[in-house]
Amino acid sequence: SLTTALARAIAPSGHVHTFEHHQARVEAAAAEFATNGIADVVTVMQRDIEGCGFPSSLHGTADGVFLDLPAPWKATASALACLAPNGVFVSFSPCIEQVQKTCEALHAAGGVKLKTFEC
Repeated sequence: SLTTALARAIAPSGHVHTFEHHQARVEAAAAEFATNGIADVVTVMQRDIEGCGFPSSLHGTADGVFLDLPAPWKATASALACLAPNGVFVSFSPCIEQVQKTCEALHAAGGVKLKTFEC
């Protein structure tokens, strides 16, 4: 998973916070992280990021925020609040309409240097 790859890249001194919408997925992910030996650098919690945003305790602390959500534009302001200076925002979206809405929300929330890539 992306979280596993990120955790391996930042270990041992960094930390990944990941959020799942459903508690069953939280439990499965936690077990996966333990099996992969990365539980000490990953915190997984249940939270509706689109509806509630990120916890305020993370504001200003993240070097990067990666979103893989159906409606990422709903979480852009909260995601930007979590970024440390020079932090990076990344969103994965399969549809151009999602990309457009996310870019509009980022711009409205003060996002700068927006780039999009099609793969």
